[in-house]
Amino acid sequence: QVVRNRARQEAPVNTIALTPWQSDADYVNELSKVANEEIYARYLQLREEHFDAPAFYADAADMLLKKGQKEHALRVLSNIVEITGQNSEMVKTYGQKLIEYGEFAEAIPAFEYGVQLREEQPQSYRDLAIAYELAGRYQPALETYHKIISSEWNRFDEIKSIVYAEINTLISRHKKQLDLSAVDKRIIFDMPVNTRIVMSWGTDNCDIDLHITEPTGETAYYAHNRTANGGWVSFDFTDGFGPESYMIKKRWKGEYI
Repeated sequence: QVVRNRARQEAPVNTIALTPWQSDADYVNELSKVANEEIYARYLQLREEHFDAPAFYADAADMLLKKGQKEHALRVLSNIVEITGQNSEMVKTYGQKLIEYGEFAEAIPAFEYGVQLREEQPQSYRDLAIAYELAGRYQPALETYHKIISSEWNRFDEIKSIVYAEINTLISRHKKQLDLSAVDKRIIFDMPVNTRIVMSWGTDNCDIDLHITEPTGETAYYAHNRTANGGWVSFDFTDGFGPESYMIKKRWKGEYI
């Protein structure tokens, strides 16, 4: 995916646009040609051939959503968990698709299940905390973020550097609605950041790297994690999942890639 952040003189706001994922699978092309009122029936026919492929259900759900059939899309999407059972990576994918669809409350049970399956991985708790926060359940979000910071993790302990920013953002936005009595006061501090980009992925033992090229042409990445403009890239996760982040206190005008 290419992330672009354009500063427009007539509207000086932060705008980040992601290039949408577009599958080139044959069944996607088939569904795209079907009339809206016939697409679900055609999906049922195609399902007989692709019944055991999680990507089929994700792509079909996206197509149904695009055609304005969100109820059918959600029903199709649930097949990802039904056919993969206790596959934690597929449960994560399902939860993230629900968030993509704006179904924040419905994503919470998926990520709660993800915690049960992978309670040793702090990323599972971070996924759940984000879902809580998006759904407006700020106290559970706070407690889940705090658990990540206050626990010791055999793997991925460096995730705390990401979560520090997220728990402080939550506190700064919703302090009046939060009970902070159980939070270590030493971790609460202002983190004024103009732009923050976070990348995570759903696969263990897999390395994906975040590279951000600033308007000056300088690129921030794991081997050059600080730029002259003040950009900073976090710890390099090489064993899976991430997240990795880029932050800059003062965003310079221009295109970020």
